[in-house]
Amino acid sequence: MSSRAPSFERGTHRRLSTYAPALVSALATVLALELRLREIGWGSPYVYHPDEHSVVHAALSMVREGSANPKFFHYPSLLLYVEAGLVAALQPWIQADLRTDPALRGLGPWDVAPEHFPFVLAGRVFVAVAGAGSVLLVAYLWGRWLGSVAAMAAAWLLAVSPLHVENSHYLTTDVPAMLWVILALFWSASAHKGTGGLVASAVCAGLAASTKYPAGIVFLAPLAAALGSQRPVRAILLAIVACVGAFALTSPFVVLEPQRVWADLAVVRHNYSSAAWSPANFWYYPRYLSLTGLGPVASALVLVGWWVFWRQDGTEPRAWRWMVAGLPWFYLAYLGTWSVRFERNLMPLLPFALLFLGIGADHMVKWAAPHWRPLVAAGLVLLIAWLPLRTSQGFLRQLALPDTRTLARQWIEQSLQPGSHVAREEYTPQVDGRRYRVTYVQVLGTRPYSWYLSEGVDYLVASSSIYERYRSWPGIGDTYRTIFDRLPLLAEFRPGATANGPTIRIYEIPRWREPEEARGE
Repeated sequence: MSSRAPSFERGTHRRLSTYAPALVSALATVLALELRLREIGWGSPYVYHPDEHSVVHAALSMVREGSANPKFFHYPSLLLYVEAGLVAALQPWIQADLRTDPALRGLGPWDVAPEHFPFVLAGRVFVAVAGAGSVLLVAYLWGRWLGSVAAMAAAWLLAVSPLHVENSHYLTTDVPAMLWVILALFWSASAHKGTGGLVASAVCAGLAASTKYPAGIVFLAPLAAALGSQRPVRAILLAIVACVGAFALTSPFVVLEPQRVWADLAVVRHNYSSAAWSPANFWYYPRYLSLTGLGPVASALVLVGWWVFWRQDGTEPRAWRWMVAGLPWFYLAYLGTWSVRFERNLMPLLPFALLFLGIGADHMVKWAAPHWRPLVAAGLVLLIAWLPLRTSQGFLRQLALPDTRTLARQWIEQSLQPGSHVAREEYTPQVDGRRYRVTYVQVLGTRPYSWYLSEGVDYLVASSSIYERYRSWPGIGDTYRTIFDRLPLLAEFRPGATANGPTIRIYEIPRWREPEEARGE
């Protein structure tokens, strides 16, 4: 990797101070680490995030079988390999049973055994450190690229961004993938000048895709830069080889088992219910960014920076500038085709927002008189960070509360007779299968009420994370209405001031018979 900084420089205030920007950025990194490590053990010893179990199960399987094949391709493999390495390193001390068979101790297919929680915690710490490292990386790279004002503004926003802080608490692909996107975007600015920046950017894009499939969209940046090189065909081929090679080396079985990969991705597409592009879905994400993910001040500066970036000329190829300016809007349009919305899918866009934020902040500071610029820069950083920091603090306070699923599990163990038959859906408490007869149904509404009667089910445990998504569906919604309207509600646990998580409802199935059945005797 070349050590030269990209030539794209718009920083006009490098003389603010020699040490102050470095100190401010270092403080942002320390704050970022504190925000990301606080409450990192939330939910212990149970795993309540809907995606963490997939990463853990794949890693446990690889270590248990001594195989490099994760046999799971909803995600690419790089993070799975990192987690498998953590499992292998910790297992000599933890000595946990690495089996994930749903029949083991009554665990469900979406559960993680309590003795596996140390592996989850280690993975979360890795993600949190990667998140704080991204702040340090932005502070350093943006300082070389755009100047000290841009570096301070971008680093502080990333440090306190609720979008980034929240996802740094989960063993998921989003935060590690963003780190690679940052590097790929930075090096793409110099990709037209030689093979060093081009290869570095393309490799980082391949690693981004190997961590989270959609993050690979950043490869369009070095590809566009290659068009402006002296030998564009050679540069494009080199970029493709570097990107594909990095992806294949770190997610080899994605390449070796295309049929299984396609089948797994079909499940992902079904989960997102991809449909025609929707303006409502498109505008949902900018609205979230402006109100929560970035905050209103930062969002305004991002728009200013985008306009400055679009209007001003630079030494970079025009194709690269058009691509970097247009790619975020293209990606938002792509997200608009997904009827199921998850804010975490905005993570690949965050480095682009930080780029435009840095340009916008620098552009605003240059309007001040030279002797006022340090004070203006400090005030601007404070305005950028204040509201996002308050939102992130609120998230952490909520995360510290007991989870509704933990409370529901405690109620079940105290109130239901051992040996009772309990049917539970996904995102519900881990009912002890050694104490109760447990039936797992991913969506309770997919089974008719008569089925639960015929199976002798005594209690139903439902989660708002499921029934709120499906209760309007034909057929499925009818079953949920039957459950909610006709069955006695024994207990309900709602999130709020004293609890975190989805609403959990526990219903009893009375042992009564239909009148027709009674008359037939």
